[in-house]
Amino acid sequence: MNRRHYLAAAGTLSVTVLAGCSSEDNGAPGDITDGSVPSTTQPSTPTQTAARTASEAVEKATTGSGASTETPIVDTPSTELSGDDYQVMFEEFLQSEGISVEEVAVEGDRAQIDYTMLATTQSEIVEEMGTVSGAYAALVDDGWQTSGLDATILASDGSVAGTFSLEADMAQAFANGEISNEEFGQTLIESLEVNGTSSGGNNGSSEQGALEILEHGPYQEEYSEGVRGIAQNTTDTTLDYAEVTIVFLDADGVQVGDSIDNTTNLAAGRKWQFDLPFLGNDWSAVADYELATDASVY
Repeated sequence: MNRRHYLAAAGTLSVTVLAGCSSEDNGAPGDITDGSVPSTTQPSTPTQTAARTASEAVEKATTGSGASTETPIVDTPSTELSGDDYQVMFEEFLQSEGISVEEVAVEGDRAQIDYTMLATTQSEIVEEMGTVSGAYAALVDDGWQTSGLDATILASDGSVAGTFSLEADMAQAFANGEISNEEFGQTLIESLEVNGTSSGGNNGSSEQGALEILEHGPYQEEYSEGVRGIAQNTTDTTLDYAEVTIVFLDADGVQVGDSIDNTTNLAAGRKWQFDLPFLGNDWSAVADYELATDASVY
């Protein structure tokens, strides 16, 4: 695979791995005016969406059709590419896809990437992860000799918002069509570790008690489970950033999952519907959960 073909394949992989996870964010996401939890259709979970697009992803990645970038890169036979070349290609492609790359390196035999999260919603966070992991999978398939990828997600203030990882054998199997998008997406999501105190790009002054949870409760649907609820801005000013985080616990009080949802520009007194999906394997293991809020004014 030459560098131009890599761009086409990587773009396709990154778009289709976790495509369709986000909802349409018109205005303030989830913003509502009363205390009810709407019974509208919820966005697909990452795993569900990946499963639906598995066959299409394999075809596009193989043919290079449907690429998400037209960045001009000089054709170079893959046999001439060094490890440094692959690092440059990785960074160039991700930047062309709107990822704010801070550093790409190889430590030992593992690829490392630090990037600043530009996402403002949970679904956008997952989309950025899909772009990074899809690009890495395409490069592994092209011959990048690494054992895996370790990614660090940074908030805009430079603090660590979360981390995730991907093993090279899983990336290769996905690129070869040996595993489904569903399995690949689930593996990726399960590796995500979120630092709820610094994720979401929150770099303003913290407003303690500004966001109040009015109601909450678990839900279970055909393809997704989690907790939904209503939170309200109790202040007399607009909150530039607001988030609700959750830790899912089993019967022994051991954490079995976590999740985060956030919104921006939440006006004074406004209510917001949050959705905290459970991304683990066994919803039946969840016996309890703990919620926390954070809000900032820049």
